[in-house]
Amino acid sequence: MKQCRECGTLSPDDTVFCYICGTKFNDFEENLSDYTTAESLTEDQESGKSIPTTAKSNTGEEKILFDCVYQYRYPDYSSYLRFFPDGKVVEVGSTGTPSQVGQWLNHEYESFGFYTINDGAVSFVIASSSGQVSYSGRILKEAIEMDVTSHINGYNASDLRYNYCSLL
Repeated sequence: MKQCRECGTLSPDDTVFCYICGTKFNDFEENLSDYTTAESLTEDQESGKSIPTTAKSNTGEEKILFDCVYQYRYPDYSSYLRFFPDGKVVEVGSTGTPSQVGQWLNHEYESFGFYTINDGAVSFVIASSSGQVSYSGRILKEAIEMDVTSHINGYNASDLRYNYCSLL
C-alpha cells in the first residue's frame, strides 16, 4: 500500500492516481510507459494538438478507446463511461443518447476517477459528492465487461457489458 501525499488516502501499490483527490503518485510518473502507451494519434479539434485515440497495457493486447463513450443500458437510462489519455475516467447516468452525452461528458465532469490497465483488466473508483463506486473488469474488442460495487447504496452487479459508442 502507498499513501497519497495530498489527502493521506491509502491505495494499492499499482495505483496511478489517488481515487479521492486525483493526485498522481510520484513513482508512477517515472514509469508511465510501462503501463499505458499511446497507440494511435488524432488531431484535437480545439487545440490542434495530436492526442492519443487508444491506450494499451504493456502486454499490447487490450485497448481502451478515447474517441467514444462506453454505454451500459438499464431499462430506464444508461450508464456512460468516458476515458482520457491522462488516466482519468468520468461516469454519468443519463437518458441521453451516446452522441448527446458525448457533447458534455468531458474531462472536467464532477464524477471521476483514475484507471489502471493490467493484463487485460481495467479498474478504477469513481468518486462524486455522493460517495464512491468501484469498477473492475476486462477489456474486450469494442466493449468493457465490468463488475460494479456502489459504496453509496450497496448495489452490486457483475458482467455489465459497456459497449463502445463512437463520437466521431
